[in-house]
Amino acid sequence: MNIKVIWLILLAAVLLAAVGGGWPGRDAGRREAEEMSRVIYTHPEPESTNRWRWHDSGLPEGSWFGFIADAEELATLLKERPFLAGRLPDGVNWEREGLVVASLGEAPSGGYAVRIVEVAAAGGRIHVKTAIKSPGPNDMVIQVITYPVDAVRLEKEALPAAGAGSGVTPGAGPGGSPDRSSGGPVDPSALSALEWLFTDQEGRRLAGGQWAAGR
Repeated sequence: MNIKVIWLILLAAVLLAAVGGGWPGRDAGRREAEEMSRVIYTHPEPESTNRWRWHDSGLPEGSWFGFIADAEELATLLKERPFLAGRLPDGVNWEREGLVVASLGEAPSGGYAVRIVEVAAAGGRIHVKTAIKSPGPNDMVIQVITYPVDAVRLEKEALPAAGAGSGVTPGAGPGGSPDRSSGGPVDPSALSALEWLFTDQEGRRLAGGQWAAGR
């Protein structure tokens, strides 16, 4: 067997590995990425927002998107935005739970709405997918100020250990599943180090009062 034939055989083997089985580490990397990204919360009717559209050029005044980790943070938020009083879930067990809040602030009329569709964790980042809508130019809406807001209670143990990059939650058992028997409070410093990314149904990053830079 000459050298040319040997090279052709080796080349064919490499191509088959690339197409059939993949390069070593490529599939492992894909599996690792899938394991790192996991859904923490999904709205029971996510399809109900499929027709929602945002027609305005910006977000209403006082819009706010973030995570509330304790009663002190809640008090600060309500001091800055008193119109949220009575519009957020009560009875939160702050030792074990936190609130994901998506608020459109003080909307100028009816026809505005916001909904938290999904919360997913990947490493030290939490991605909150929301749906928002505003009235179209031909929509008939009530002409009063409204306060569209949605909030979801999350167990802190479901959140990843900040900076760990492994998707393993504090107090987690084998495989990263939460160990409910641990019973201990989650370290507040770990929660504060998490990065929260809020996007709308068009993939635009949401920040208070305006679209954030980038998508």
